[in-house]
Amino acid sequence: NIAHIYKQSCGLIIFTGMGDDGAASCRLLSQQGGTVWAQLPESATSDSMPRAAIATGCVSLIGTPEHLAEALAARLKNRFSKENPA
Repeated sequence: NIAHIYKQSCGLIIFTGMGDDGAASCRLLSQQGGTVWAQLPESATSDSMPRAAIATGCVSLIGTPEHLAEALAARLKNRFSKENPA
Protein backbone atom coordinates (compact mmCIF):
# COMPACT_ATOMS: atom_id res chain seq x y z
CA ASN A 1 0.00 0.00 0.00
CA ILE A 2 2.82 2.42 0.80
CA ALA A 3 4.35 1.92 -2.64
CA HIS A 4 1.03 2.69 -4.35
CA ILE A 5 0.53 5.87 -2.34
CA TYR A 6 4.04 7.35 -2.10
CA LYS A 7 5.61 5.85 -5.26
CA GLN A 8 9.11 7.28 -5.86
CA SER A 9 9.06 9.07 -2.51
CA CYS A 10 9.41 5.87 -0.49
CA GLY A 11 12.21 3.43 0.03
CA LEU A 12 12.98 0.06 1.50
CA ILE A 13 16.09 -1.31 3.17
CA ILE A 14 16.33 -5.08 3.54
CA PHE A 15 18.46 -6.20 6.47
CA THR A 16 19.37 -9.61 7.86
CA GLY A 17 16.54 -12.12 7.87
CA MET A 18 15.35 -15.55 6.88
CA GLY A 19 13.22 -16.33 3.88
CA ASP A 20 12.44 -14.41 0.73
CA ASP A 21 9.17 -12.64 1.55
CA GLY A 22 10.87 -9.24 1.21
CA ALA A 23 11.62 -9.95 -2.47
CA ALA A 24 8.01 -9.34 -3.50
CA SER A 25 8.06 -5.98 -1.71
CA CYS A 26 11.29 -5.09 -3.50
CA ARG A 27 9.72 -5.73 -6.87
CA LEU A 28 6.53 -3.83 -6.08
CA LEU A 29 8.32 -0.82 -4.65
CA SER A 30 10.76 -0.72 -7.57
CA GLN A 31 7.89 -0.89 -10.08
CA GLN A 32 6.38 2.17 -8.40
CA GLY A 33 9.67 4.09 -8.65
CA GLY A 34 10.77 3.63 -5.04
CA THR A 35 14.32 2.97 -3.89
CA VAL A 36 15.47 -0.44 -2.66
CA TRP A 37 18.70 -1.04 -0.74
CA ALA A 38 19.96 -4.23 0.89
CA GLN A 39 22.46 -5.27 3.50
CA LEU A 40 25.64 -6.89 2.20
CA PRO A 41 24.90 -10.61 2.69
CA GLU A 42 28.37 -11.27 4.13
CA SER A 43 27.63 -8.79 6.93
CA ALA A 44 24.24 -10.32 7.82
CA THR A 45 23.59 -12.78 10.63
CA SER A 46 21.11 -14.55 8.37
CA ASP A 47 21.71 -13.74 4.71
CA SER A 48 18.74 -15.30 2.92
CA MET A 49 16.56 -12.15 3.02
CA PRO A 50 19.16 -9.75 1.57
CA ARG A 51 20.26 -12.37 -0.98
CA ALA A 52 16.65 -12.82 -2.15
CA ALA A 53 16.23 -9.05 -2.44
CA ILE A 54 19.45 -8.67 -4.43
CA ALA A 55 18.40 -11.52 -6.74
CA THR A 56 15.33 -9.50 -7.83
CA GLY A 57 17.58 -7.01 -9.62
CA CYS A 58 15.74 -4.15 -7.92
CA VAL A 59 18.41 -3.28 -5.34
CA SER A 60 20.34 -0.11 -6.18
CA LEU A 61 22.70 -0.06 -3.18
CA ILE A 62 24.27 -2.91 -1.22
CA GLY A 63 26.34 -2.31 1.90
CA THR A 64 27.00 -2.97 5.54
CA PRO A 65 24.47 -1.51 7.99
CA GLU A 66 26.94 1.28 8.71
CA HIS A 67 27.35 2.08 5.00
CA LEU A 68 23.59 2.06 4.46
CA ALA A 69 23.06 4.37 7.46
CA GLU A 70 25.66 6.81 6.11
CA ALA A 71 24.07 6.74 2.65
CA LEU A 72 20.62 7.35 4.12
CA ALA A 73 21.87 10.25 6.25
CA ALA A 74 23.57 11.80 3.21
CA ARG A 75 20.44 11.39 1.10
CA LEU A 76 18.23 12.98 3.74
CA LYS A 77 20.67 15.83 4.28
CA ASN A 78 20.75 16.50 0.54
CA ARG A 79 16.97 16.31 0.28
CA PHE A 80 16.34 18.70 3.17
CA SER A 81 19.00 21.16 2.03
CA LYS A 82 17.24 21.39 -1.36
CA GLU A 83 13.87 21.91 0.31
CA ASN A 84 15.18 24.55 2.75
CA PRO A 85 17.93 26.56 1.04
CA ALA A 86 19.77 29.02 3.27
